[in-house]
Amino acid sequence: MEEAQGTMTEPKTIGALKEAGYKVISVKQEMRKNLIQKLKEKKNIFELFKKISYYHKELLINDFGHEEESAAKLINKIFKEWKELKKEFIKILDKIKKAWKEEKKSKLELGYFG
Repeated sequence: MEEAQGTMTEPKTIGALKEAGYKVISVKQEMRKNLIQKLKEKKNIFELFKKISYYHKELLINDFGHEEESAAKLINKIFKEWKELKKEFIKILDKIKKAWKEEKKSKLELGYFG
């Protein structure tokens, strides 16, 4: 892709696409790649919620015993982990937000037949 005055221009010909490094793959390969990506994303979301559920149960169990020292250790442990989990949640929520915008746009484009 060429740069003109600091902006990227899209390739307009097959030759320009090839020059830009675009690789042609079959529809089947593209669908397989997309499916694998979606499965990985679902697995990541599941693992994230599994961790949160685990910490929720840990806090509940700790609440019944309520020893202040163990509660403080658990809260510190969860807080440290939360900093990383929060980043993952933000990524997921951004993808969801983007998907909703794209879905809304595509429904608007369908018009009468949507």
